[in-house]
Amino acid sequence: MISRETLLKIARYGQMAPSGDNLQDWRFSLKENSIDLIGEFFSHPFNLSHRASFPGYGAVLENMSIAAQEFGFEMIEDLFPAGGGRDLIASLRFLELAEKKPHPLFPFIEKRAVNRRNYSRKELPSQIRKELIQTAQNSGLGQLFIADVSLAKKYAAKAAFYGSQVMMERKDVHDALFNSIRWTQRDAEKTRDGLYIKTLELRIQEPAFRLLSSWGLTKALNFLGLSRFAAFQDYRLCLGSSALGLIQIPNDSPKAVLEGGKLFERFWLKLTSLGLSLQPETALIFFLYMLRDNPSQFTPSQRKCLTQGLKMLKEAFSLENERGILMFFRFGYAAQEPSARSLRKEI
Repeated sequence: MISRETLLKIARYGQMAPSGDNLQDWRFSLKENSIDLIGEFFSHPFNLSHRASFPGYGAVLENMSIAAQEFGFEMIEDLFPAGGGRDLIASLRFLELAEKKPHPLFPFIEKRAVNRRNYSRKELPSQIRKELIQTAQNSGLGQLFIADVSLAKKYAAKAAFYGSQVMMERKDVHDALFNSIRWTQRDAEKTRDGLYIKTLELRIQEPAFRLLSSWGLTKALNFLGLSRFAAFQDYRLCLGSSALGLIQIPNDSPKAVLEGGKLFERFWLKLTSLGLSLQPETALIFFLYMLRDNPSQFTPSQRKCLTQGLKMLKEAFSLENERGILMFFRFGYAAQEPSARSLRKEI
């Protein structure tokens, strides 16, 4: 029999999972011996068919499973249970283990964070590379590809460039981003969600970034080359990292995307345990998904950018096709810890 106190602890570790713009678009329903995970599907151009929400739900479940083992329980998942409605993501039961065995990744749930600072060019040791690949293989949830040699990194960094450029040119994405920004510590603590400005590591560029909250100004500056300049900064960050990574899953079904989110969280926790940092580079991936759904929503120049971005991804990671591309990210050894960490809502 699991206590309500332990259920709350498990849910709190689930709450520490990453999510799009840190919007934490889920809630928990605690019952006598179980927990329901309920999706709230945040509103964002990237969240077509809830594509951006499901990886976060997978990360929540991964954290909860790890925490359950740490507290002496096995978590039994019923994903998308029949009759539960479209919002019920999973019903979770907990069976007491005969022997309590600590989980090796549990201490790193609270330590995991996005680090948007510069990384050193330190080469990824072969043993660590092997451990990371093995983490993905052992999961059975998807494949991990790593670009850590010069030419492959250059292709991957170019892919990030094209995604960033298009992101700067889309009013809908611009508005969604600035709606999620929390400009002061007080604002961040009030909502305990969204992107606290200090986590973006803008430093002396912060005043200029504030001005870009005006779409009219951003659009005018894009005409003068702002979108390419901002994309080049992303290219530089990626190229200066130890490696870039990509996770590909078997298909694009909600279940596969959710389970891919489990793998991504497991990989991120493993990275954290090895002293490495990570920053997602998701713009291109979501734009490619949107492009397949409705190409006409992009300008001809944006379609060209995204086509080139996909070509660069395939070259960088030797991909046979673009189906099931879930996550794209840079990782490596950060010279400094993040200036701030995103907060989490209370359970």
